[in-house]
Amino acid sequence: MAFTWQKVNPDGALDLLPLPYRIIDEVVEDIVEAVGEQVDIIETRKRSETCEFALPEAIPTSLVQVSGHIACAYVEPRGTTRMAVGTSQGEALLIDSRKGEVVAHAHPFHESEPVTCVSICSESAYQEVFAGPGVDAPSLPSPNLKLFAAGLTTPKILVYDIHKETYGVMLKPACAIHLPAAEGGDSEEGHPVIEQLHTRGCAGGIWACVLLPDGNVRCYLTPLGEPDLQDEEANVVLDAPIQEGDEDEDEEVGELSSVFALQSRAWPNMIVPMQIPPDDDAEHVDVVAPLPSEIQIIAAAQEQDPKEATALSEDFLAELAGCMVPISPDLLRATKAGDAFRGFGKALRGSKKLYQLSYQTKKINQFWSHSWHGSTWRKYVTLLLFYNGAAAAAVACLGAAVASVLFALELLPVLREPNKVTYWQSFWAALVGMILYLLVLLFYRPQVPIFLDVICIDQSNPRRKGQGLLSMGAFLKASRSMLILWDATYSDRLWTMFEFAAFLTSREKGETPKVVLRPTILGPCYLVLMLTLILALTIGDNVACDLSASGRYSVWAFQFLICCGGLSVNTAAFRAYFRTVSNSQKKLAGWRLADVKCSCCDTGHVRGGGICDRKVVMKCIHQWFGSLDDFESHVRTEIRDTFVHEQSSQPFTYTQVVIALVPVIWSYLDRASAHARFTSWDPWMQAASQIARGLAWWLGVGPMAFLIQCRLACRFQRESRWPRCDPLLNLLPLLAVVLVVVLGVVTEQLFFKLTLFRPGHEDNMLLFALIVICLAWLLYACVGAGPRLVHAESA
Repeated sequence: MAFTWQKVNPDGALDLLPLPYRIIDEVVEDIVEAVGEQVDIIETRKRSETCEFALPEAIPTSLVQVSGHIACAYVEPRGTTRMAVGTSQGEALLIDSRKGEVVAHAHPFHESEPVTCVSICSESAYQEVFAGPGVDAPSLPSPNLKLFAAGLTTPKILVYDIHKETYGVMLKPACAIHLPAAEGGDSEEGHPVIEQLHTRGCAGGIWACVLLPDGNVRCYLTPLGEPDLQDEEANVVLDAPIQEGDEDEDEEVGELSSVFALQSRAWPNMIVPMQIPPDDDAEHVDVVAPLPSEIQIIAAAQEQDPKEATALSEDFLAELAGCMVPISPDLLRATKAGDAFRGFGKALRGSKKLYQLSYQTKKINQFWSHSWHGSTWRKYVTLLLFYNGAAAAAVACLGAAVASVLFALELLPVLREPNKVTYWQSFWAALVGMILYLLVLLFYRPQVPIFLDVICIDQSNPRRKGQGLLSMGAFLKASRSMLILWDATYSDRLWTMFEFAAFLTSREKGETPKVVLRPTILGPCYLVLMLTLILALTIGDNVACDLSASGRYSVWAFQFLICCGGLSVNTAAFRAYFRTVSNSQKKLAGWRLADVKCSCCDTGHVRGGGICDRKVVMKCIHQWFGSLDDFESHVRTEIRDTFVHEQSSQPFTYTQVVIALVPVIWSYLDRASAHARFTSWDPWMQAASQIARGLAWWLGVGPMAFLIQCRLACRFQRESRWPRCDPLLNLLPLLAVVLVVVLGVVTEQLFFKLTLFRPGHEDNMLLFALIVICLAWLLYACVGAGPRLVHAESA
């Protein structure tokens, strides 16, 4: 609805005095003509002496320095100490004039767009709403103060809550007012999108009246936000009726569409423009400022169709998620890595009652990023080995060493007395090592602060769940590093790529992102390798020593079959993993946002009022990277190289392989303790010789065999054209491992026959261990066990 106002000529608004008083005008004119220049001189002298020099000087009481220059300012008319200032550098500042300091600030717009209009409103109040029959509505607190900011070119007015915290004042994004495009095309360059901004609070909202450059005035009713109710009062729904089926909704973790569906119950309308009835007495209103040629008070609800309202909601969600600021400081939470392991990975199975395990924090050591469509038990095993593997191996080796010493000192019993065949029988080191390793691996609780969504975001409270998911950018910004639990579905999911993009954006300029990638398929492989070695070396050796010569051959054949079985499983897993890495290289080389999968699109946007996660994420990415094309190009080059480098190098480090081969040293510790206890000629030197042999096989020959296996598995990663023949391709890496082991045995026997410094095998075994360990270290440093990185060509 529009009203047309006619401009009034101020010269014609003055009525002439009636006769005979009209003669006064003529008398005054005659006096002015007679005096002439003398009047001008007197007036000039009076003006200079009285007006310019006699006025008291206004002395500033405080000084606040800002970057750039002040583009606009607003002081509350009620005589408070709050003042809002907009600068040419794009800052909106909230200043306490009594203290003379900036108490809060925000960068509403990107690329330092100047803030041209600001306003503060503190006059609003929540509207009383009937809570229901027999229910007493709680007394509502005062709404948060609002700060309005408009820029030079962005057609939006951003609204912030002025929120008081224990440590100061914060400006939290509340909503955004979208302004119409200028009529007749784009506005003039350098001309602000609005001329004036005035706000006035009322019961239930805040009116924002905007004077546009084209002479139109638009009025918008902005919401106050949800009241901060306490305890039982928070369960009374005041501003939204209960919908059927609300309590039974089961939103998938991480979907922005479900977030908006939950948030819309607490915040019914982010922008609620309303129509103002015409004022019959409008022509009697006293107007001080010049009136525009036309005033329009528009009912925006009648202008917007459902698609436009949905787009407005998507823009609002993108603004909240893209600013990387928590909706509330108490939402920024972390948990200990050990708490995520409780119940054998209960959190990774999607339990929704673990929020009490989190705590409020300001910094997070590691952000766990994973796809909910991947295997849960693989992720659990991979995390156990990542966090507890080294500690478990160290404790197990220490316990095995103590057990071997106690056995050598005859403080631990022996099952059967030695004879000519079983002189080296012992099992204590391997038994203690295996038990300690499993206990530490399963039950050690690392105290590293990490973020896991199902723990750090309240899954039982829909309102806080929505606020937590909208604060995901803040979680990523507060994280020092990111742990990616990678599987084949990771790069195909919209939400995981959104997390990775947000983490890259949150880094400071010049800071190298710390990304740790752990393929979930390799965690079980390392565990299978350990179990294979325990069965083959520990159990097999202790059983074989009690048998006759023919019986021992049978046990050795059984050990060979165990090794072949375990290594064949690992070889098949390695080949599958390298195929996945190759496929991911190809996918990332031609990666597009349009190809990633999104749950809301898969279900037809049946939840969240039609809000599309893909559109919200794309708008966030557009804010961070400038354009979607730039982000896709970034994924195809830098991110692709980062992914492939981590996939090829991190999972196959020398340290990880040594941890997986730790049962080898347990077996040789048993042999060393048996030699120290049962041999008569220099027993401790014999024990030292066995320990040197164990180090050679644990740190040298074993890692080299693993490297050869991985390299050949990478070389023969392709599946056979004939599926039945595909298992035969696993034999090639397996035969290579056997060849390396045979060469190790032959080389060891050659060193046995050498006499270097003195009779005995101690010096020989030390030299053998030194050579193979150095060779293994050089191979891992120069060649590596993973596939080679093929750098992406720049677009």
